[in-house]
Amino acid sequence: ERQRKRRHDVHWVKSVRQQVLERDGGCRSCLFLGTDPDTMFELQMHELIYRSKTRGKPIEERVNTAICVMLCARCHREVHEKRLSVHIADVKCGADGRLVFKRWGGE
Repeated sequence: ERQRKRRHDVHWVKSVRQQVLERDGGCRSCLFLGTDPDTMFELQMHELIYRSKTRGKPIEERVNTAICVMLCARCHREVHEKRLSVHIADVKCGADGRLVFKRWGGE
């Protein structure tokens, strides 16, 4: 049963990642801030609501297009280092709508 649930969860995350990639087309932060990321930065999916905050909920609530964005490795690292903030502008649309990005410090 555990393995079946794990396979389902992995399949769900891959599906959502593909949908987010199709929606965003690249790093949402770099495109919005007008910077041109080096093409060698891989794209990574970031959950705007950390998984630690949604633990115990079904995977469909924890990972979906409304709370996930595509970021390059650099921007993703900066979010976790608290040098870049991402905020949802319209809670009804979530990440499917407009986001607000702000860089802190150096840049």
